[in-house]
Amino acid sequence: MRVALWSLVALVVAGLLVTVLRAENGYVLISVGAWVIETSVAMLVIAIAVLWVIANALGAMIARVTSVPVRMRLWTSRRQLRQAQRDLNRGLMALAEGRWSVSEHLLQRSAPLTESPLIGYLAAARAAQQQAADARRDQYLKQALKSMPEAELAVGLTQAELQMAGGRTEQALATLMHLRALAPRHDYVLKLLVGARVRLGDWDGVAELLPELRKRDVLPVAELDDLSARLELDRLAHAGTDPAALDAVWAHIGKAQRQDARVVERYASALAEGGVGDAAERVLRAALDRRWEPTLLALYARLPAGDFTQQLSTVERWLEARPEDPALLLLAGRLAMRNRLWGKARSYLEASLGARESAEACHELGLLLERLGEPDRAREYLVRGLAIANGGMPVAALADIGVGSVSAPKPAAPGGRAGKRVPA
Repeated sequence: MRVALWSLVALVVAGLLVTVLRAENGYVLISVGAWVIETSVAMLVIAIAVLWVIANALGAMIARVTSVPVRMRLWTSRRQLRQAQRDLNRGLMALAEGRWSVSEHLLQRSAPLTESPLIGYLAAARAAQQQAADARRDQYLKQALKSMPEAELAVGLTQAELQMAGGRTEQALATLMHLRALAPRHDYVLKLLVGARVRLGDWDGVAELLPELRKRDVLPVAELDDLSARLELDRLAHAGTDPAALDAVWAHIGKAQRQDARVVERYASALAEGGVGDAAERVLRAALDRRWEPTLLALYARLPAGDFTQQLSTVERWLEARPEDPALLLLAGRLAMRNRLWGKARSYLEASLGARESAEACHELGLLLERLGEPDRAREYLVRGLAIANGGMPVAALADIGVGSVSAPKPAAPGGRAGKRVPA
């Protein structure tokens, strides 16, 4: 195109020169050996222009012919690139659809031919991982790093993710420690590193990372609090049931973790097992006063013998705010029985059953009625409790297996005998 344009320009210029020089009488004489050429200036200009056009045309033709192999290679390369890009897209789509084998085939075929082989190799590694092809996965990761050495962090993160997904947490930890040295302030490396340490139960390692996690907002606050609580649970577990060791751990637990029901439960239960039930009672009472937790109430109800009068007073204070809580009513009934307040115990137990039937309340009320000299009703409640404990088996069905034919009990109105003392 450019040759044709310049040829046209040359002819136009030559035509203009001929027009200008046609009025002149000058001529040109060229003598070469025995050859003598004589012509007018105008004809010489035309001849030069024509020769220039012919020379350019021949040069363009020769260049076009000699460039055919190069242009063929370029066309083939572009075609392969387009095909590789299509295969890459199809491979990524297959990976997202869970067609691992198809995805791996397309990705490993297209990766070396695309402009971004790193993406293809990393995706192929994920596809191989899903097929438990560890050797192929590792090979793809090596090829990814070779294709772009400056992407060591990206390749390493992918490797760590796949190692953790495959259950090779110790290897993932080693990979992440290397990445940590490579990029000390990388948030995602820190997040994965914490996850690996948690999986391995390395809570000392987690403790080292917690301050940095909080400082850099790598995890949500709720997740950080959960990690802190689990760390304290591990420390309490290592303290065993030794009261002194438990108190030493508790003294270093932060305010937020002291309000975590799991931490309080572990601490109080360990104290109770260590023979200091009074201390466990104080811990649970303070925790329940701050925030109501059914799990802590259940532990409070299982505490060994203590000051039953004080415990009953505490439970009755809680009942003022939760008068229909079946678990709290059951606990009040049990404590009243321990204090030999039979009428109050009966009232609380019947109120608990009125709020929600439970095998425990039926059992306690049955034992109480037996002590109060009402064996028939005691038997009714004991059988009813057995039915509830056996998954709601009808009372008639229990009769078939030898318990006896009884009707479901009808609780008396709560409060009818509250506070009455009956001799043991």
